[in-house]
Parts: sequence; structure tokens; C-alpha cells
Amino acid sequence: MGKIIGIDVGGSATKIVGFDENGKLVEYLMSGQEDSIKEIKVTYADNTFDVFQVSYDRTVDDIVAAYTIDGDSIPYHFDRYIVKDELSIADYIVEKAAALDYA
Repeated sequence: MGKIIGIDVGGSATKIVGFDENGKLVEYLMSGQEDSIKEIKVTYADNTFDVFQVSYDRTVDDIVAAYTIDGDSIPYHFDRYIVKDELSIADYIVEKAAALDYA
């Protein structure tokens, strides 16, 4: 039986993250850089995963980037809004969030 990617409604452990062409995790998208996500990694509740190549499709309402899984018509929407501000501000926020102690 194949795997099904569903919408996370609170109880799902399926997680999807995007990576650029160098394999670096994409933490946010800047306006004009929506095509930087080249693949997504889908990790399932049983800790198995699949990697899919994706192509940028369009921007929805100027806030969400939409992609299509290559070789298929399955859509994928990046789960964060597109940042329309200067990169230095976004970098500052990411650095501060990464430095937080969640323990």
C-alpha cells in the first residue's frame, strides 16, 4: 500500500519541509525568491520519508508560494508566508528564534 500525504489537522505526525538546490533547509521565502525551493522531504509518523523534486508554479494572493511535484500534478504549498521586507530583518528574526532555549 502506498503512503498518503494528508492535511495536518492537529493529530497527524506527517511533516513536510522544503530544501533549495544546495540541499539547505528553506526556513522562509523572500518576495522574488519563490522559486528557491527545489525539493521537499515528507517525513511520516513512522519516521520513514520520501523526497520529491518540485517546481515553482505560482504565488497565491501574494502571500503563499505554490509548487507542483515534478512528474505529477500534485500541488504543494510552502507552509510559511512570503516575507516582503528586507532580508536583514528576516535574518534577525530567524537568528533570535533559533537562539531561544526551549528546554
